[in-house]
Amino acid sequence: MSQYKVQLYRCKINGITKIYSGSELIQVANKITSGSYSDVETVIKVIRNLNVKSLGPQNFIEPFTVNITNDDVLGNLKPDGSITDRLDLKSFKGTIPEDQYILKNFTKLDYKEKVAICEFINHAEDLLIEIDRHFSASSTNHLLKQKAKNILKDLVHDIFLTDTDIESQDQSIQMQKFNKLTIDQLIEILDNILKTMSVSELISEDTEILHQVTNRYWHKITVEIAKSE
Repeated sequence: MSQYKVQLYRCKINGITKIYSGSELIQVANKITSGSYSDVETVIKVIRNLNVKSLGPQNFIEPFTVNITNDDVLGNLKPDGSITDRLDLKSFKGTIPEDQYILKNFTKLDYKEKVAICEFINHAEDLLIEIDRHFSASSTNHLLKQKAKNILKDLVHDIFLTDTDIESQDQSIQMQKFNKLTIDQLIEILDNILKTMSVSELISEDTEILHQVTNRYWHKITVEIAKSE
């Protein structure tokens, strides 16, 4: 079984020792210093040289590596390009009916279809996380954030609705289209959709109205994709 080396960092901050990945260490350093660092080597030097109260008098960073295998890696896509046998729907579990063709027959699908589906789930999950970051905690933005999440979940629900192999192939193509756009592009389109929604649409809990808005969002996505083709 193939093994992969993963670089981790044991770091003491505020008297508490924790283990961080490189990206986590960058986030911590940027939060403490109000910086905008983007590479680990710089962050290590910065934290080691800082003399600020928030780090404490005995701060340290100790890089180390661990060996992992495919089985240790969470998620649907593995480092060697293999794909999980059991599809992890992440935050969308419960959003998609379990009796859909894609879910019931995932292991039987073509490799390219499975990759598109896994990448779609990852991309949608990243977008869901970005929606949380994008909207602040004000009451107005809470409404917009919840509506944005509902639109995304409705889109994910609809794109998984399949009864046959042909429908599965067609929907995997739609997923590939979604995957082509960056998170920033998807957020911008979603923002514009929310801005054009009426007050009654924003406060409505009618699923039919939600479907109509979701369809508008999907149409804008396909238009944006067409511009780059």
